[in-house]
Order: sequence, then C-alpha cells, then structure tokens
Amino acid sequence: MIVVLGYRYCVLISVPTLHDRPQDFDWLFATRNQIEKRKLITFEFSSCAFLGESAVTFLGGLAREIEYARGYCDIQMEQPSAWGSKKSL
Repeated sequence: MIVVLGYRYCVLISVPTLHDRPQDFDWLFATRNQIEKRKLITFEFSSCAFLGESAVTFLGGLAREIEYARGYCDIQMEQPSAWGSKKSL
C-alpha cells in the first residue's frame, strides 16, 4: 500500500511479505513506477513477514536510486514481540 502524505511528495510505503513469485515482482515494479518523482520516501515493514533475496536487492536499489536523485529514504521496522524477550546465555 502506498500513502501520499501531504502535498510535498511524501510517501509511506507499507511493504508486504515478498517472495520470488510473479505477483511479488509486479508489486515491486508497480511501486517503483508510482514513486518515481517522489523525494521523501518511508518504507515500513510492520506487515512484512519475509523478504526474498530479489525483494531485498530491488528495495535496496530503489532506496539508493532515491538518494542518488537527492531524495531521502527512511526505513521503519516494528520488532515482533517475540524478539523483545532476550534470554541471557
């Protein structure tokens, strides 16, 4: 899901679980096309359970492309509650 925040090209992208399926590549390319001229991008991963290698590579390249175009890219990750309880070894 892509949400435009305000009028200044600020975009919040909620990244879903992405494997290496054709529909996952469709989502990646559609997302890239929709944020082409945006300068402030936030990727949020709260609804993502898994990212395939291709998705990691694609999103990393997309973030670098945004920064190269003098934009800003932020990553927000929510930590699952199961990770919060660490046991000392």
